[in-house]
Amino acid sequence: MMSGIHRRPVRIGQAMEEVLQSVDLEGIWKQMSIARLWKEVVGPIISRRTKPESLRKGQLQVRVSDPVWLHQLSMMKSRIISQLNERMGEELVKEIHLRIGKVTPGENDTP
Repeated sequence: MMSGIHRRPVRIGQAMEEVLQSVDLEGIWKQMSIARLWKEVVGPIISRRTKPESLRKGQLQVRVSDPVWLHQLSMMKSRIISQLNERMGEELVKEIHLRIGKVTPGENDTP
């Protein structure tokens, strides 16, 4: 029993639509697609030292293993953005933000 909350019944379709909108499945799918394309775009050597973490409002957050690779990727940003967007078929990534952090070997491998 709900404690003192009185709500009107809602159609299941309306409730599901509200839940799906709040979850942003399309955004999650796009983020996962970029993560899958990452190794193809940057190559296996860089992929082992980086990890795309999130995509929000065109900003791709990427974790990089050390300052040397952070510098290398900072010089490659425009090429990476262009290739990701080309493969996705739309301009999803507008900027890449790099930060140093632990990258586990094999972290970018997809099953």
